[in-house]
Amino acid sequence: MATTAPSKAALKRRAKAILNEATLHSLLPDEEFEFICSISRQYIDGWIGEAFIGITVFITPKYKTRSFAYVLRNGDRCPFSYLRAIDGDKGARDTRMAFRSAIANQIHAFKKSQTVSPGMLRCSASGDVAAWNEVDVHHDPPFNVLLEGFLESCDVELKEIQITVDFENIELKDESLKESWQNYHEEKASLAVVKKSQHDLLHRKEGN
Repeated sequence: MATTAPSKAALKRRAKAILNEATLHSLLPDEEFEFICSISRQYIDGWIGEAFIGITVFITPKYKTRSFAYVLRNGDRCPFSYLRAIDGDKGARDTRMAFRSAIANQIHAFKKSQTVSPGMLRCSASGDVAAWNEVDVHHDPPFNVLLEGFLESCDVELKEIQITVDFENIELKDESLKESWQNYHEEKASLAVVKKSQHDLLHRKEGN
């Protein structure tokens, strides 16, 4: 009997779980390594080749978030996005990621302001206290609704936005637009700390 290939959503859930549960700066165990390799084959074939010894997870210095990286034989790291690896280079998705990157410092600052003890935050949905890497920041209105409102206010379409992409970062090219978006987000967004499991449920309810 033929087996059904896992959906992109299933691949993303497993990759996200590996990313969140991995020990920082350690090489992934064999099973997790094989899975992440399987979804990021284009990076190996395209620009890494055979010159790597494994895959690790580290905290990105700019956004303070977890990211996968290939560890090369010379000790260098080549970060990559598991979302881009699974989805491919999709213009709209990358552009939305650039808008998220533009407000990453606001998200980090809000999260830091909500700590109840060192490294611990309270989930607004359940009331539970959870570790920093076990919670997300939820937008109300949802992020995509906020972004659509901003684009409408600027009389511009998402497909018209120019971005810059490297191995680790996706950024808005227009600094003026970036600053306008940051101001809009700061004014319009209502943020809340929620456990990752609760965040997934909220997204499903909102259809995001």
